[in-house]
Amino acid sequence: MLKPTGRLVVGLWVDGGKSGRRTLRQTLKEIVRPVLVAFGFHRYRDHHTFHPTFANLQKIIMDNGFSITDVYWQPQWQDNVCYITAEKAIGATPTAASADGFTSQAVPPRATQLR
Repeated sequence: MLKPTGRLVVGLWVDGGKSGRRTLRQTLKEIVRPVLVAFGFHRYRDHHTFHPTFANLQKIIMDNGFSITDVYWQPQWQDNVCYITAEKAIGATPTAASADGFTSQAVPPRATQLR
């Protein structure tokens, strides 16, 4: 649980980086990676659940009742790694997300009851 004056700090590799676009090198690596894993090179397996773009990361944070107060891009990682500081937004409540986790609309109550 976060204190009312607490902050959330998120740091991770962002798909497409600061520009939002994958480089040709990144695109080729993502094409080759599953092929290498299929041939038994398991060290190239990606164990991460998902790789958000910066826009998706911002949306996830704001949809969960936080406002972003600072963003720092690490230049030594060619602006692909960022740290975001967020605070609980005043009067904000998280919205219900869809199965993909990126929908900001609240889920309406069911009109009919299942039998």
